[in-house]
Amino acid sequence: MSAKNLKSSELIEAIRTSNLNQVIAALDAGADVNEADIHGHAGLPLRTACFSGNVPIIRELLDRGANVNATTPDGSGAPIRLALRAGHREVAALLIARDAEIPLGIDVDPALLERAEILAGRVPENYIPDLEFEAVSFGGAASKVSDTPPAADLDNVLEFVSALPEPEIVQVDVKGGAYGVDTNVLALDFEKASGSWEKVERAAPSKDDGAAS
Repeated sequence: MSAKNLKSSELIEAIRTSNLNQVIAALDAGADVNEADIHGHAGLPLRTACFSGNVPIIRELLDRGANVNATTPDGSGAPIRLALRAGHREVAALLIARDAEIPLGIDVDPALLERAEILAGRVPENYIPDLEFEAVSFGGAASKVSDTPPAADLDNVLEFVSALPEPEIVQVDVKGGAYGVDTNVLALDFEKASGSWEKVERAAPSKDDGAAS
């Protein structure tokens, strides 16, 4: 094959040198955005750009009508296959966002698909999934709030409610434990640790509380 037959078009040369201005100039001058390779397979400009990984040039080609699913002897999806082969994940996400079909046998991880959704404008850039946490903070640690009281005598359960606008209830079993049955010590320590909680229920007084000392 002669050197003349191997000579690239101005568009392909501009893509290979990552010169966006020359790419635009070549397209404005009438260059074929879906130019065929020497074997007659269309889509050489986009394939070349995807392998080199120049995102602005790829966007320009896509905006000008480059076929994101142009076929080659290997089948459809040559642009995305070349992008992934070269390690250009952002390019692959962009192609998926522009309706590129993922070829059979190509595994695309969920993070790349999520990025494609953002690039396509279907998910906001700052999107954070809604996560529900059933926990409260006490003493710097998170504790799960149970729907049912502890498996203990309910007479030994105290309830503390947050003084904040949206209170949450925590049940504390004071039978035994680190503080024994001294509920005053327990309440003082609880309030000192959190600063925003108050005791709202006290244990029933013992029979000796009313006795004279």
